[in-house]
Amino acid sequence: MNTIVQKTILALGLAVSSGLISCQKDSAITPDQPHSSAKQAATDDLIVVNVAKKYTLTKQGKAVLTYYPDGRLQKVTQGAEFHRDYTYNGNTIQAISYRNGKMAFKDTYQIDPNTGRVTESVQVDYLVLPTPFNIDVSGNRTRTWVYAYNAKGQLTSCGEKYKSQNRTEYGYNAQGNLNLVSTYWENLNQGKPWYTISLGYLENKGRQSQNPGQINVIEYVADKYPTNFNWILLPTPYDSIDYYAQAIPERYLKIYGKMSPNLLASANWHVDGMGYHGSNFTYSLNADGYVTERKRFDDQYPQLLETETYDYNVSYLGVQ
Repeated sequence: MNTIVQKTILALGLAVSSGLISCQKDSAITPDQPHSSAKQAATDDLIVVNVAKKYTLTKQGKAVLTYYPDGRLQKVTQGAEFHRDYTYNGNTIQAISYRNGKMAFKDTYQIDPNTGRVTESVQVDYLVLPTPFNIDVSGNRTRTWVYAYNAKGQLTSCGEKYKSQNRTEYGYNAQGNLNLVSTYWENLNQGKPWYTISLGYLENKGRQSQNPGQINVIEYVADKYPTNFNWILLPTPYDSIDYYAQAIPERYLKIYGKMSPNLLASANWHVDGMGYHGSNFTYSLNADGYVTERKRFDDQYPQLLETETYDYNVSYLGVQ
């Protein structure tokens, strides 16, 4: 075997390994840089073979995600109190949430086989948790939701099927990021949103400084592993649910169409007649640009509210 081939095999052998990527506190935007000696070795001595990696989220904060052998989500566990189980049957996904061993919610999602998007869902509230709707209500509460999308495949609305006044609408900016959430409720503010959420995204200051001649060009940090409704606090459902005029969100199933491509930087709530509050987010990234840690701060006070670490399982595509 000649020297070139040996060196190629060596490079590939070093790259082909898989396992759990532990969370490290890396730079928020700039990934770790290899040592200069490693760079020199790659340039002078090795033919570098790039192997595509596949990241699968296994932990986010207290949430632990497990999967079926085919890669579909099987279960989300958050501490001893909460877990959510997923089963699949044709174009239907059923997700059941348990709190302290009792069934709290059951969601049944109807999926469009051509797009993979949810078109309708039925949510049963078993009244295990207090909500604005089930206080003094006997029996279970069932609500049916319908979803609409634009030509780009982005979710534009989620509304109660039999009460169209109860709905949430979603707006996007030019980069394709969700930037406005408007929720309407039948009992309040006829014709106007009861509350809105404005969302901002993390700008890549380093990349912008490298292009000083491009005026008014804003670049953003990519979200390599986006999740749904990532401004909502976990666990879901909460200890006390506030799911006014919208379905309790599903965080991890990729069923809501095209998601925001960039990392969330801020989420600001404005509730009509009740004022404003918000959160800001910072991140640590690994060398591949995946989030390993997210911190949430109160936007009015210099106070750290939450720190979430992320773990992934990494596999290498095309390697048997």
